[in-house]
Amino acid sequence: MVEIKRKEKCCGCEACVQACPRQCISFETDGEGFCYPHVNAAKCVQCGRCRKVCPMLHPPHSTLNAQPSTLNSQPSTLNAQPSTLNSQPSTFTYQASDDDVLMSSSSGGLFSAISDYVLDHGGVVAGARFDDNWNVVHALAATRAEAEAFRTSKYLQSRIGDTFKQVDRILGNGQEVLFCGTPCQVAALKRYLSLSTLNAQHSTLNAQHPALTTVDFICHGVPSPMVWQQCLKSLARGETVTSVNFRSKVSGWRNYRLAVTTADGNTRSYGINDTPYTRAFSKNITLRPSCYKCPMRGLHRASDITLADFWGCEQTGSTDDRGTSLALAHSDKGVGLLNAVGAQPLNIDLAQLATLNPSFLHQTPVTALRSVFFSRMARHPEMTADILDELTQLPPWRRRYYKLLTFMNKTIGKI
Repeated sequence: MVEIKRKEKCCGCEACVQACPRQCISFETDGEGFCYPHVNAAKCVQCGRCRKVCPMLHPPHSTLNAQPSTLNSQPSTLNAQPSTLNSQPSTFTYQASDDDVLMSSSSGGLFSAISDYVLDHGGVVAGARFDDNWNVVHALAATRAEAEAFRTSKYLQSRIGDTFKQVDRILGNGQEVLFCGTPCQVAALKRYLSLSTLNAQHSTLNAQHPALTTVDFICHGVPSPMVWQQCLKSLARGETVTSVNFRSKVSGWRNYRLAVTTADGNTRSYGINDTPYTRAFSKNITLRPSCYKCPMRGLHRASDITLADFWGCEQTGSTDDRGTSLALAHSDKGVGLLNAVGAQPLNIDLAQLATLNPSFLHQTPVTALRSVFFSRMARHPEMTADILDELTQLPPWRRRYYKLLTFMNKTIGKI
């Protein structure tokens, strides 16, 4: 039976809920706005499937926090077949030729190219979209029009729901599936499929399913949906929200903005330092506890492809500020798909890549302001945006004070 004693040990992937044959696990929201599993012990038969499917208990091979000098070392073949795992990822770059696709994508439009390719070959795409309340949920798309909702980054945690079950059924029917999610969600899906009775021929843990392609991205961490909802109220200014874009290119790709459109027809865009929510995200204040100790970071992933912004592409001679994608292929399938959509092979020093995208290898550091914020938000949730506004603009001496206070509390707790 899965039991969460330390919240950093749960990434919120919902694999345990979907794997339980007795349906005795539910997801409940805690005071920070993150969901965790709750087991109805009276119904539990101690089958252990919830623990077997957990990616946090069984993480894929990772070169977590590897130093740049070790990036070219040979990886372990744990959870991967030698024929499908390259000694190091093949790197590619991409920029969509369709300007509408490019400008409505977070970076260079590579996800849309991959998605369109799978859909055009009769497949189904699973990705993250906004629901009617501007929370993020995973859903399925069978057409290009439906898959457009998966385009662009969404800086909060998505709810998986029963997506793994749906993917399992589709694969069982022999149809191709493209799944895009955070690294932990991809790892969870593969654990789930490894326990599937519908796909018994691929029942080895973390085996490659021939009809499944998985895409993750370099992930900084996922903020609290509860915090997002409170901050969105402030951004909406009493109006009904009709559109949200975390990566609007109205000021260019490198200076992306959060754009919120309301029913009165107004679109307000904000730089990353202009709103409490985006400042808190960049300062690591509102992330899920597991994101600070994520075992999924690293050079080698459970996914076939890892997507990222190609920050630093100007060093290769590009001055285009409409966005450029970077991709790392971790399998032969990933290499083949990237070649098929026209992505260009790229020779890049992976140590440089890790410098430009720190979350590629290195943990997101926890800040002392996190506990301060959530403690204050619990008492005054209606003031969430105001509390973040204050904490993200503290003078240096106040930040040092909170850091020292947190250190002292941790030290005392160990005595």
